Amino acid sequence: MLKKILFFIVLISLCIFSVNSAEVKINAKIYSESTIFDYYINFDENESYKSFSFEKPRDAKLIYALESGTNIGYSQSGDYFIFKPEDMNGKNFLIRFVSVSKSEQILNEHLFSVYTNFNFPVENLTFTISLKEDLVDFSEIVPRNYEITKSGNLVWTVNDVTTDTFFLIKFTDTPTSKNTSLQFIEKYWHIGLLLLVLFIFIGTAIIFKKRGYIEKINVEKLKINPFKKKEKQIKQEIVNEEKFEELTSKYLTDNEKEVVEVVKNNQGISQYDILNHLPSITKSNLSKIISKLHSRKILSRIKVGKVNKIYLGDKIEKGKLEENLSEE
Repeated sequence: MLKKILFFIVLISLCIFSVNSAEVKINAKIYSESTIFDYYINFDENESYKSFSFEKPRDAKLIYALESGTNIGYSQSGDYFIFKPEDMNGKNFLIRFVSVSKSEQILNEHLFSVYTNFNFPVENLTFTISLKEDLVDFSEIVPRNYEITKSGNLVWTVNDVTTDTFFLIKFTDTPTSKNTSLQFIEKYWHIGLLLLVLFIFIGTAIIFKKRGYIEKINVEKLKINPFKKKEKQIKQEIVNEEKFEELTSKYLTDNEKEVVEVVKNNQGISQYDILNHLPSITKSNLSKIISKLHSRKILSRIKVGKVNKIYLGDKIEKGKLEENLSEE
């Protein structure tokens, strides 16, 4: 009887001390219109499970789940995602979510909050929040054991995570008005510059005329182009749909064709938003495709502020598509 009890105690001890654990890093990048969550999960070399799961940020959408750049299978149950890689032993995983409601929460409630809940042992959890735009100052931060980096990021480090962990930031004021002003200036700065140049030109012409240097100014004949537009004008007139489909199928790969089709229907779309339309394409592959098509002038990539805007290129003009693509 005593031997059985000792055997039972040893068995329980082995089970307790053989529990494997993982290291988790979460990077939350808060923009004014969306928030991106990147989960980096590194499992122990002795990990023997064939799947793992955790609770995603509420109202967030899964963009991709990767292991060494390869997509892994998953299923969803409520706010929990169950990931099913072939092997977890010593592997690293990258899982990305995007949430619009988190940024709306900042605008409406002046706070940002999120829970983390993992269905596997987590030895170390590092949560980093990056404020990618000016979101005003904050008045309360939970948990209190945080650090602020030189770049202004908030970083929490939690050891031996066994329960839900709640993270919260309260802002002193809504960033709506400030962000709106910045966006307005960024979008319409060239109009203001044009008006300023016109005002200076007309004022100078009046002064010269009063001094007798100019007898008559024919404003209709003046061509004023005081600046170069940052985004070149994209011609919207393209070949008919049947011709477009025929030529892109002939000269482009399936992934390239899908990217061009998304851009065609969403002129000025950001590279990040293309991923929302094409979740099967990874971020790195999308960058390579856009760079290749940009060099071939099939797509046009224009940087506006911190964001790359994607348009159809010069080779998609009416009457030139077949001729230009056939030269590749």
